[in-house]
Amino acid sequence: MFPRNLRKPQSADEGFRAFAVGSVAAGGRNGHPVASGPLFAWKVCQLHSDKRQLLIGMTDLGYELLEALDNISLDAPHPSETAERFFAYLREHAPGDWWGFETVLDAVAEEPDRNTLLAHFKAAQPDWSDAVVGTNSQGYVGRSREWGLIEPKQIQGRYLLTDFGRQILKDVK
Repeated sequence: MFPRNLRKPQSADEGFRAFAVGSVAAGGRNGHPVASGPLFAWKVCQLHSDKRQLLIGMTDLGYELLEALDNISLDAPHPSETAERFFAYLREHAPGDWWGFETVLDAVAEEPDRNTLLAHFKAAQPDWSDAVVGTNSQGYVGRSREWGLIEPKQIQGRYLLTDFGRQILKDVK
């Protein structure tokens, strides 16, 4: 999910922030800041706020995840052993994020085109707007490609699982 699209740097940057980092917004419940995004959903870091400042820090789980991903690089797809450790972490500590991977794997097992993939996500989250469905489905496709679950390119307009993707899907069903 590193921003690599040189033709659309702002879009690539926004996608990276949404799917790899997250954000903090002021004025949530009772005026407390609200954190969202992967680093917070994965419990990698947390916020601490007092009247003077807002601090962010790594959690013990964050250090555990960093250790599990110690051999990761910018090369894609990432090693399957590392992917398996990451997915095990998500299943235990971030089931909401794991849901997205499982949903995209279920959908892509049927070798869908883009519209069928979007319909699968919409059926799974009927309250989501079409824009949110599009953003999330494509985000999970991109992340799944980086982890070696989905073929890097569509074949005849269809998404396909890799052998590793089929294995992971079989293991979780």
